[in-house]
Amino acid sequence: MKFDLNFKISVAVTILFFILLPVVYFAKNKQYHKELFQFIADNNFSQGDYFESSKYYRKLIAMGAGNETVYTNMAVSMVKLGYYDRGIEYLKNVLKSANTAQIYYSIGYAYFQKAQTVNSIAVFNKALGYINESIILDKQSIDGYRMMGRIFERMQKFDRARIWYNKALSIIPDKREFYNLIAYTYMQQNDLDSAAVFYKKGIENNDKNLQAYCALGEIYRQKSDFEIAMEYYKKAIDTDSGYIMPYYKIGQIYYDAKDYEQALLWYGRALLIDNNNNIVNYCIGKVYKDQGMKDKAVSYFKTAAYCGNDEAIKELRENY
Repeated sequence: MKFDLNFKISVAVTILFFILLPVVYFAKNKQYHKELFQFIADNNFSQGDYFESSKYYRKLIAMGAGNETVYTNMAVSMVKLGYYDRGIEYLKNVLKSANTAQIYYSIGYAYFQKAQTVNSIAVFNKALGYINESIILDKQSIDGYRMMGRIFERMQKFDRARIWYNKALSIIPDKREFYNLIAYTYMQQNDLDSAAVFYKKGIENNDKNLQAYCALGEIYRQKSDFEIAMEYYKKAIDTDSGYIMPYYKIGQIYYDAKDYEQALLWYGRALLIDNNNNIVNYCIGKVYKDQGMKDKAVSYFKTAAYCGNDEAIKELRENY
């Protein structure tokens, strides 16, 4: 009897083993696939391949592995691909279980991207609502203040944009970005004097403020104060000698003054940074055109046109 009992137990254990074996295999295999899909999705997401990342995040969600990060990254992938409503839907699913400032911000960002596409005040207002909720939950959110300002800028409400940029100034040590943003709103309103005041504040806060130096060069160029304009462009070069724009801006000042030798000198310095820059090649073409040097002008216009300069294409069609 004891032998029969042991035999029956052994048989039962063996049967149970074979029954459970595929279950265990499936569970382990499913876990393996989850980890593999997560790796592939995250890797594509970090590299900016949002089409591929969305495919694998969708697989993870279908397998029941949709945690907050998966849903959030899936939503961002959808927004980057232009599927704003689907991205928002994924984020709102996350919001049900994770009532965080970052999720509110992400939804607001998605509405902002959609609003720019459809140019809808109602959608802009939705973006404002979600971004404001994110700031309520995190009053130190620099991204939130910046985004509120950007939305109001896009709505052409520059006074409101400045309110939010000023709020950020009170909580951030390196204030140059927000001084620059405030200055930019004045530039949009063609208030050059006010813009100059805030760009200079940005430089006072951080003397490596490349954007402010270039902007001030442009402001003084527009005001026809060319010596001061060039001083600021040269300060930009001192800050970052590899940044091409101030070189050709100085060249343009000399070109407008018909000092072609100096113009070519500065354009040439710009070409040393980027030989295929379409703006610089177009500008050099104009210098040679004005001097009656047709072959050289055509050569530079062709390079500029090949690199996508519409004015160079027009020049070649109409004159050569």
